[in-house]
Amino acid sequence: MQRANYLAKRSNKICKLLIKFFQSQSNPYDEKVIDWIGKIHLIDSTFDGYGVLSVKLADDLFVQTWNNAVSEALSDKKTLIKPNSKLFNSILEMKEGQRVKFSGYFVGSPKDCIEEQSMTQTGKLLKPEFTFQFSKISKIK
Repeated sequence: MQRANYLAKRSNKICKLLIKFFQSQSNPYDEKVIDWIGKIHLIDSTFDGYGVLSVKLADDLFVQTWNNAVSEALSDKKTLIKPNSKLFNSILEMKEGQRVKFSGYFVGSPKDCIEEQSMTQTGKLLKPEFTFQFSKISKIK
């Protein structure tokens, strides 16, 4: 019960911060993250070859695509990276642990403001994995 209560409070705070952040942009209705910095945590692919990407923002805090076709199919936002796309090909040049600059969109959630993928409350609290649709990524030298 305590974890659920804390998660609800954290979700509310995240929503307020994101609303404030997006309102500060030139077009507050464009909820796009532009040129954030992180480190590649995971580069992988689904069974059918779509790209899976996770970027670490801070210790135990991640933005990432879905990691399987089932989750992708259940979502209205398609986050898996299409094979042979410009984004897919740019990620082929990268490796885990590499610093990157990226842009894209958080996947919204009516319950939590932004979708979080952890399967347990403990995971949601200690190692959140926010669902993200990448539009651009580049290496930082």
